[in-house]
Amino acid sequence: MKVLHIICTFSLLLTAATALAARTSPVDGGVLTSGPGLRLDPFGSGRMVQHSGWDIAVPTGTPVYPTQDGTVYFAGPYKGYGNLVVVEHGQGVLTLYGHNSEILVKPGQRVDTKTIIARAGSTGRSTGPHVHYEVRQLPAKQRQERREQLTAELKAAVEERLDQLIADFETGKGGPDPGSYLPPDLDE
Repeated sequence: MKVLHIICTFSLLLTAATALAARTSPVDGGVLTSGPGLRLDPFGSGRMVQHSGWDIAVPTGTPVYPTQDGTVYFAGPYKGYGNLVVVEHGQGVLTLYGHNSEILVKPGQRVDTKTIIARAGSTGRSTGPHVHYEVRQLPAKQRQERREQLTAELKAAVEERLDQLIADFETGKGGPDPGSYLPPDLDE
């Protein structure tokens, strides 16, 4: 029973710590100008169009932060999003940050909620400086493909590092000092 209590307490603390690590907005301040759903096309077509995220108006250059810790999945220009940063948070969850004036991260980079990933702007299909913030869930097939890709990348990185360590050890460039594992009377 005591073990169960410890596990439950740890789970609650972990959940609380995760919640505290999250940001509620990718920017400090700003004005929410649009949310997800149907809206009147802001480019004057007169039609109702689907909008897939939240637009937060802020001055150009405002720091943009990820709302959860993760790994940069994409960073660069992309269609109507303009300069886009996509952060992967695990379990196929992605957050998108669009219309940036400047991108400050690279794909594969680990980021936390204190990392400035971009500066807000008005690139792409945009009517003024703001951050377009979006949350997406990759379909199951893409999640499996991504897991396999990451597993292969990790395996390759580990193998490369091990090969380097072995080579360094064999050539005397690395590894522990032989005096730390050879018997003291060896050179007598």
